[in-house]
Amino acid sequence: MTRHTFSLSRTTFVLLLAAAALVAAGVAFGLVRSSSEPDTAQTETADSLRFDSPPLPLGQKVADVNAASRLLPFDPVVPDSLGEPKEVWVQENTQTALLYDSGAFGRFNVYEAQRDSNIDLKVAVQGLKKLAADCAERGSCEGAVEKMISLADGTPALLIQGNPELPHHTTSVLWFDEEISWNVVGPVASFATAEAVAVANAFATADK
Repeated sequence: MTRHTFSLSRTTFVLLLAAAALVAAGVAFGLVRSSSEPDTAQTETADSLRFDSPPLPLGQKVADVNAASRLLPFDPVVPDSLGEPKEVWVQENTQTALLYDSGAFGRFNVYEAQRDSNIDLKVAVQGLKKLAADCAERGSCEGAVEKMISLADGTPALLIQGNPELPHHTTSVLWFDEEISWNVVGPVASFATAEAVAVANAFATADK
């Protein structure tokens, strides 16, 4: 594991994410639901992401994680097992986006954002659970399925399985630790549940 050190109801949860500086980026967690109509405006939802758009519209592409480290307030994690990311993006003082394109898992992004320490971790996790429960009650969420899973280290996470028949839908895994908010996301057609969970496990256990 390579650790880079340096000096990052739905309404309720969106407020939590805003406090963690995720909503400002527009794509990292994107839990504000929008229409499932074809995406022509390059907008994203929790289960929709355009991989031909910049991963952080308010951020910038940098040379590598070491370069990003000078702009962020937390220690990002890059598991050795996944190799170095193909691209690194950073939104100053809030989050980083790591873009991968590997033979084993294909194309996917990993977002790491500084979690608001004023929000209790249990409260944040309860927000994930409520999203999954609300989705289960309705049967699906705009074509996606959301459910809680446990990562390899026991961390509770929200798995979002997009609909491959809808434009730009994704498979993603969202979770929190004491310091960082995480989102692993890839195109649903090539990044299935098994791949998403495997990548999430790599990040969740990398610095244990």
